[in-house]
Amino acid sequence: MSSIKIKNFGPIKEGYTDNDGFLPIDKLMIFIGGQGSGKSSIVKLISTLTWLEKALVKGTILIKDIVENDAFRIKWCEFQSIQNYFNPHSFIEYKGKYIHFKYDLEKAEILIIENTVYEQPKITYIPAERNFLSVLEDLENIKGLPKSLSWTLAEFIKAQRSLTEAHPIYINDIEFEYDDSTKVSYISGKGFNRLKLAEASSGIQSVVPLIVVLSYLEGFINSKISQDIDNLSFAESERFNSLLKEINKDTISVLSEYSKRIEALNKKFLPQNLFSIIEEIEQNLFPESQKNLLFKSFEFNNNREDNHLIITTHSPYIIAYTSLAMKAFKVKENINKSFDFLKRLEDIVPLKSCLNPDKTGVYQIDNEGVVVSIKSERGQILDNNFLNTSLEDTNDLFNDLLDIAEECNK
Repeated sequence: MSSIKIKNFGPIKEGYTDNDGFLPIDKLMIFIGGQGSGKSSIVKLISTLTWLEKALVKGTILIKDIVENDAFRIKWCEFQSIQNYFNPHSFIEYKGKYIHFKYDLEKAEILIIENTVYEQPKITYIPAERNFLSVLEDLENIKGLPKSLSWTLAEFIKAQRSLTEAHPIYINDIEFEYDDSTKVSYISGKGFNRLKLAEASSGIQSVVPLIVVLSYLEGFINSKISQDIDNLSFAESERFNSLLKEINKDTISVLSEYSKRIEALNKKFLPQNLFSIIEEIEQNLFPESQKNLLFKSFEFNNNREDNHLIITTHSPYIIAYTSLAMKAFKVKENINKSFDFLKRLEDIVPLKSCLNPDKTGVYQIDNEGVVVSIKSERGQILDNNFLNTSLEDTNDLFNDLLDIAEECNK
């Protein structure tokens, strides 16, 4: 399992306080915290370092491209607009499957981990600003967006083009469709037909880019297209073909050995799993819709053992539904394949959406920049997390109002 240690980076001060400061990058990670607490700082660093590790494996960039001339901060962190979060005391250490990265005393260094098994992830970062992609038309000619949003735009365009029929968005039986001839996006549902996406509610506008991109990438990984070298960038194709020539040039007497080397080359360049990061997954959604979208995201993440999903949220419902999905996993383990019990469980939490607590991390970040796990040893989310506490504070305030009203009537 990869892990990351962060101190004195933007709002993050002490960072994670357990495990010698190393935050395990679990199969599923969820972060809660107030505005500006550092949720995005952490997930953007994870995204950046995961991408750099991927590029180093492919050989499309070299270690010197990251460590020399403060390139890590100036060039690579600029993509996620976190280049100004550094200070002279910033410390970042990332222990990945292929690299050991450290940034300390304003200097980066990288060690390669030899003899390691590494499968390429398809990394996707879906920012909170995704609604912007739904309200504009003629998306293919839009310029000047932040780099991370531009990437999401490019994936959204490819995802739309790939659709051959209406696609469900898993909310209120609404479907999305794209007219390639006019370059216009539509939604259809009960009581309306082919309503322009730009005219839909803010919640639907938030969901469509997210679910369409995730569905597209899920299909991309599982279909033959993921084995197509034409989907690589120019630099990646050049590097792939160079290594392929070396394999073909070598004298390999055993066919099985040749097959193994070709398979290893494919795994080095072609994506084998999804690494998805979603900011504010609950954005503009009614609680029931939050649940549907969350469970669908869990299903996508569960489809492959090495998939990863990282979520930031301000919603107590997201935390509650996550706790429900972890509990459902434990119940499912004890059902012994009884059809009746499985059906009853499916009505509560879809079987494909159940969460293994051992592979799930849930964290909160306080106003002092400290990261704390809010998952108990029994695999449930602690009741005294920030979101629950806020609800309890509201109840206390309401009781205070009742006391005042009672005293006024005396």
